[in-house]
Amino acid sequence: MGKYENKTNNEYGLAGLILTGKGYISSFMFEGCRIYTKIRQDLEEAKIDNIIAQIYLGLKDNEDQFYRVKYLSTERIEEIMDLLDKKIENNRNKIKKEKERKHKFG
Repeated sequence: MGKYENKTNNEYGLAGLILTGKGYISSFMFEGCRIYTKIRQDLEEAKIDNIIAQIYLGLKDNEDQFYRVKYLSTERIEEIMDLLDKKIENNRNKIKKEKERKHKFG
């Protein structure tokens, strides 16, 4: 299956959660670009990252599990939100640069 061992995500019960050779990450499409959470060795930590990301990105795939983050520290939640903000901003900058390049060279 290429780089990722699990594409169906059914095994973990969360949309976007996949196992790579280095650990668990979550992959989401947002504004036409793919963004990833941090690689985690611990599956439960990766699941928490996934749920935080779903909530933050406005996804509802696993809404029934959103309760799991209710008592997390603000620092833990902000860690994931900050990471996602950086990745989203990087993607927006890449798209902007690509549009500028296309405009210049038609």
